[in-house]
Amino acid sequence: MRGARSRVMSASPYVELHCHSNFSFLDGGSHPYELAMRAAELEMPALAITDTGGVYGAVRFL
Repeated sequence: MRGARSRVMSASPYVELHCHSNFSFLDGGSHPYELAMRAAELEMPALAITDTGGVYGAVRFL
């Protein structure tokens, strides 16, 4: 069972689910576009931007 589980886990792609953009005041440094481009370069199938204080960067991220 252990071998089967490790094969499944290694085949699962990494997805960042906690990422702040420069729209999170004093918390993030990168623009949503830059984050999306870097995620694509790293072949991530998805990226979650979890800005605080508002959803101001959502339109630019989409």
